[in-house]
Amino acid sequence: MAKKVAAVVPCVLLALSLGAMVSCQKTQPQMPMTGPSGVSETIKESSSSEIEEGAGEDAEFSTPQKEMIDASAIEEVSDFSDGCAWVETADDRILVNSEGEILLQQGDTEYGSISEYSNGAALAYDNHGDFVAMIDKEGNPLWTLETDGWNKAYELYGSEDVTNVTVGGFDYGKWSGYLRVNFIIDTFDFTGGLTGAIDVAGNWVVEPLSIDEAKNWDMDSDPAGSRYWLPLSERGIFLYRTGELLGRTPEADTFMSGHTYGGFSTTKLQDREEYFACGNMLYTGHGQFENVEGEVVLDISSMPLAKYLTDPDGMISWDAFAYGDYCLVMLSNEQAATYLTVIDKSGTQMFDPIRSGEHSELTSVAFFYKPDPAGKNPVEEEGYYIDVNGNTLGDVRGEEGTPFYENRAWLKVDGDWRCIDETGTIVI
Repeated sequence: MAKKVAAVVPCVLLALSLGAMVSCQKTQPQMPMTGPSGVSETIKESSSSEIEEGAGEDAEFSTPQKEMIDASAIEEVSDFSDGCAWVETADDRILVNSEGEILLQQGDTEYGSISEYSNGAALAYDNHGDFVAMIDKEGNPLWTLETDGWNKAYELYGSEDVTNVTVGGFDYGKWSGYLRVNFIIDTFDFTGGLTGAIDVAGNWVVEPLSIDEAKNWDMDSDPAGSRYWLPLSERGIFLYRTGELLGRTPEADTFMSGHTYGGFSTTKLQDREEYFACGNMLYTGHGQFENVEGEVVLDISSMPLAKYLTDPDGMISWDAFAYGDYCLVMLSNEQAATYLTVIDKSGTQMFDPIRSGEHSELTSVAFFYKPDPAGKNPVEEEGYYIDVNGNTLGDVRGEEGTPFYENRAWLKVDGDWRCIDETGTIVI
């Protein structure tokens, strides 16, 4: 008997923008005429008229209604992050919140490209791909290389001794809200790069060394990058999960481990952080999940389910529990046909296996599922979302779907992208 869990309770998403709260209206937008960039002309006109009608002694206190994206104009989508997502129309790239309100149009900025958001900030680049600034969700600069970066360089090292200021260190996965700043110094006393790190508010979470400190510092260090930390050359590693700097620990170095940071080699650190990234329950194969101490915390290899695991690992991802308490498992029946189901952290099977087909990742809410064509005259079926109990999520169907992130997923319906919430309701 498949175990059931309580239905997911809908919740309101809030934009995580440096403590600022965004008020979201759950009113479904009409399908009005749109401008060239996909912005609703009808809503733009009504907003203007409402503001004009409200003009008077209280007009200065009114808040203009945000413009809504017209979903039919969306050609490309991206996952939600920090309460917002980038979508692309034929003419522009547009940042929307979880209700479809337009926060920023890239074409209205001076930037050639803008990253996803983290902790209320994104990275903005020029048309050549060079970093320009950290910006907020309205496109306002929070920290710029030209002003803040060079001012810090002059403050620390003087205008004559700095040949360049660069940023980087975030090329190993998603932008995590910290920025590495490298000051290139050329003096008789010291020549080389000195590195520090800032957060989204421009605060220095790791101060760069002074030239006097650098002269007596072990500069023979260049840690490998990772999605879990910011490599800071001679300073060590800034760990995202804990917000701490792990400095060089030469006394722990060995021939096999090489340089160590906080007593760990980068290989050991990578392994450790992978455990924490999946709730300290990493899949190691053959039906076993282990914690960071190497202890087996779930073993499905002796359960009846294990008889049908494919590969023999059920095609279970190493980070299967990274997004919640459930993971997808692939099974093979006696005739070698492939099926799939979901298990929880106790190894309990949540529903009877269903025929395999195209599917997305299972995140905290549900996964997109599109059955493979079957029968004498196979016809391609539309896909839909299935929750962890095996129930269909809402009534909407589509030909393509993305995983859920922040209780939002994108579903292509009749060639147009629509955004659904955790109940399967179209919200954009």
